[in-house]
Amino acid sequence: NPSVDSLSPALRSSFAKLPGAPPDPREGLFAYLDSLLETERRGDAREESFYPCLEDLLGWFAEHRGLRDVHVTQIPRGSGDLRLDLQVWVGMRIVGYVEAKRPGTDLERIAESVQIRKYREEIPNLLLTNFHEIRLYRGKPLAAVADVRDTADPRPFLELLDLLITRFQGGKVVEDLAVEFQDAVLNSIRECQLENDV
Repeated sequence: NPSVDSLSPALRSSFAKLPGAPPDPREGLFAYLDSLLETERRGDAREESFYPCLEDLLGWFAEHRGLRDVHVTQIPRGSGDLRLDLQVWVGMRIVGYVEAKRPGTDLERIAESVQIRKYREEIPNLLLTNFHEIRLYRGKPLAAVADVRDTADPRPFLELLDLLITRFQGGKVVEDLAVEFQDAVLNSIRECQLENDV
């Protein structure tokens, strides 16, 4: 039996419209890439201008996977020197954070910056992205990398977001990472207060 992927684009499109047919994840990626292009095309876009595109992509992923109560907070309140761009929630629990850089930013280089190394040390589930490449760090180590422009094979992207939202880390449910992060933030605040007191 041939898979849906082996069908011609016209047949694949027709198959996707059949009741009960599994949705093609490439459609979500194409919509995301179109929204990035439209934002870039305006010519006045700042990094923050792309946040709604990423928020929509994460919402699409949650819907695609049948996940409920996944939502994103843009530019959440920071504590100390931990000021990230987005929080990813499942229900009432934070499951990860996103640090976004402008499209085209070299993530290999930026991942070793003082700011990102600190985030990697303090945050147990961190996405670093330039809106095309997405890197998932589980603490210091790099856990997964995906490029959303690779629409021929969206599996690495889907697997990366599965790791962010629905998997386990070191025997702990990802949802429990919020408690670890809150502890890290409180420690960071205490360190800042001690430095100010000296």
